[in-house]
Amino acid sequence: MNYAKGYTGARWTATDPNSDDLIYKIEIRGVNETEWKLLKDKVKERYITWDSTAYPDGWYVVRITASDSPSNPPGEALSNHLDSEPFLIDNTPPQITNLSGTR
Repeated sequence: MNYAKGYTGARWTATDPNSDDLIYKIEIRGVNETEWKLLKDKVKERYITWDSTAYPDGWYVVRITASDSPSNPPGEALSNHLDSEPFLIDNTPPQITNLSGTR
């Protein structure tokens, strides 16, 4: 992953005991929110980046849900999820106040 202003990223590892192919759903929510918001679905890679400027400053949690649906018929797929530790999104630049000059 490369740094880009306003972008945030996440990486994860996942394995399946019988080596099924995995696909991922990535969701985000504020730590004081109850509703998860979909970032991206049907991700094959084990990383994601997104534009954090679309979210207000604050603490967030990402949920990764892994599913073995690509290797199983409908109704027989299994899934599991894991939530990240809280992280801060802070896109507000510093402010200068009480600036004065004297001669």
